Amino acid sequence: MPRGQPFTAMCAALSRPPFAGMADLHAHTTASDGTWAPARLLAEARKAGLAYLAITDHDTLAGSIEARRLAGAGDPSILIGVEITAFHRGRDTHLLAYGVDPGHPGLGGLLEEMRARRRRRHGARLEALMRRGIRVPELSDAVVPGRRHLAQALADLNLANGLQDAFRRFRAEFMAEARDAEGIDIATAINAVIASGGKAVLAHPPQGTNLDGLRSLKEMGLAGLEVYYPDFSKSWTSTLKAWARALGLGLTGGSDCHGPGPRGPGCRHIEPSQAAWIWPDIPNPDSTPGGKPCLALSGAN
Repeated sequence: MPRGQPFTAMCAALSRPPFAGMADLHAHTTASDGTWAPARLLAEARKAGLAYLAITDHDTLAGSIEARRLAGAGDPSILIGVEITAFHRGRDTHLLAYGVDPGHPGLGGLLEEMRARRRRRHGARLEALMRRGIRVPELSDAVVPGRRHLAQALADLNLANGLQDAFRRFRAEFMAEARDAEGIDIATAINAVIASGGKAVLAHPPQGTNLDGLRSLKEMGLAGLEVYYPDFSKSWTSTLKAWARALGLGLTGGSDCHGPGPRGPGCRHIEPSQAAWIWPDIPNPDSTPGGKPCLALSGAN
């Protein structure tokens, strides 16, 4: 113990939750492809010391709304959010939408359409597996189906050693296509977010993203970039931050938590002051964003 440091101060520092006062703006529940219900995610976020949490389930606001209803004293404040499956330049591209009006009919219709597309895509994958003689139990109608659900089902049937192995072994089946099952046109999705009072953020921009492409998205109404993310190297994070500054885009970050494992709530986070552009009620503490490493691949949906 350093000379002159009170023992009580040292104990307080050691007992401080790992991400005390921070904001995690990317997490999932059982409303989409997470394994924790909203109540459990809230409890884990509280243990981590998070002050602010955005639940961003895939193409549904249900988890976010439920978490806000359940949140009580000691829980993080909940920002309504959703991760929208969009389509841009020939591939699925995810948008994080924050601060939207849950009752907005335009956004609600868009999310319902995307859930229907997800169900068609899931059905095509099931049919592809059946052609190999593999039958996977159907999901509940209440669940928004994604790749992780199917990968977990294959692992549960002892046909794969975990999610990543399932993605590898059944790559062709996961790529099975269905008519009208791609993501929503990205300009349409961004416009729906803006019309509902929210802000659209490009989720986990992949390698290959470039400044001109981001400039084009900004012209469509994109408001920010997710720059703190478990899979990102320091150099890629630095590049994204520089591009965001150049284009006047806001910054976000989060764990992309789906349940137990290295990607726990807060393992990637931002300081609350950095989230004030999407969450005006946030105060302005002085902390360092980023978080401890959390490097387990989640699998895109």
